[in-house]
Formats: sequence, C-alpha cells, structure tokens
Amino acid sequence: MLKTTKQASNGARLFRGNPVEDDLELEEGVTGPRQFCYDELAKATGNFSDDRRLGSGGFGSVYRGFMEDTNRDVAVKRVSKTSRQGWKEFVSEVRIISRLRHRNLVHLIGWCHGGDELLLVYELMHNGSLDAHLYDPKRVLTWPARYAVALGVGDALLYLHQEAERRVVHRDVKPSNVMLDASQARRLRARQAH
Repeated sequence: MLKTTKQASNGARLFRGNPVEDDLELEEGVTGPRQFCYDELAKATGNFSDDRRLGSGGFGSVYRGFMEDTNRDVAVKRVSKTSRQGWKEFVSEVRIISRLRHRNLVHLIGWCHGGDELLLVYELMHNGSLDAHLYDPKRVLTWPARYAVALGVGDALLYLHQEAERRVVHRDVKPSNVMLDASQARRLRARQAH
C-alpha cells in the first residue's frame, strides 16, 4: 500500500516539493471526513480510467467510484496538478465543506493526500448534473420542474451565504455544478407528466 504523503529525507511531508503541515490537522474527530489512501481511490475508480470520468474543469476531473468496504458509489474529485489550489486551500476546503449540513448540498465523505495528488470524495448523485437535463432534447424539463430546481439552488445558497456557521461564497454556480439525486429526478419526471 502506498503512503498517503511523500516525505523528505528529514521526515517532513511534502506537496509539490514543499513541506506541508501534518495530515492530522484534517482529522477532527470521528464525525469528520474520512482519510482515504491513494490506492483505495485508484482501485475504486479503475485507476482513474477515462470511462469513469464524470466531468472535468479548471480544478481537475471527477470520477465515478465504488467503495467495496462500504458498498457505496462515490464521486472522486482529483485536483489537477496544474490547478492553482495548493495545500492550504485544500485543507481549508476540506475543513469548511465537512462542516456544511444542508439537504441541497452534496456531502463530503473524505479526502486523500497521496504525494502530489489531492483528492476529495463525495457522495455520488446518480442522476447527474442539471445541464444534462436542461440540454438533452430527450429530457426536456417543464417550467414547474425548473422552478423547483431554482428554489432548491436558492435555498442552498441562502444557507451558504447566511445560515452556515462559517459563511461560504460558491462562486461557480452553473447547471453542471447542480447535481440531481434520485428523489429530485423522480420529482422532476413526475412534474413533467402533469
């Protein structure tokens, strides 16, 4: 099994060749996100194979994975090596996202720092992103369904901007970042039928 971090000859942990604070700073008790080892996530995603890629952007790519130990589908965000996100931003993101609790936000399950790899593990939304439902002619959404999605996004943004313990500004709200779970997709289809 690979170590979760690279280490310098003096024992310091490294990220992109620079020493970083200990990974333990992310472990904030049993209720926090789980630390995964790189091998677990590589296995879960078929070694980050292209056929499991769900999407990509400036941050990197997201892959569908399956965790055998918990019998659970996951989405693994693999931060690109060219991303501007560094170690401090990664730690901050894990800390902040792991404290958010809202029915319209995707839950962070865990994280991994495997050498120069930064990975975030989220619950998988099986019905994909909103853009697939908006732009696919076979999945045309009715106006009431679109309105319901807009209300849900607005509710989540209200929580992030005003109600969360630590306020968060999303800065990248777009249809490809709005995920639909099974119950949302069923409601959307039910509204379309009326």
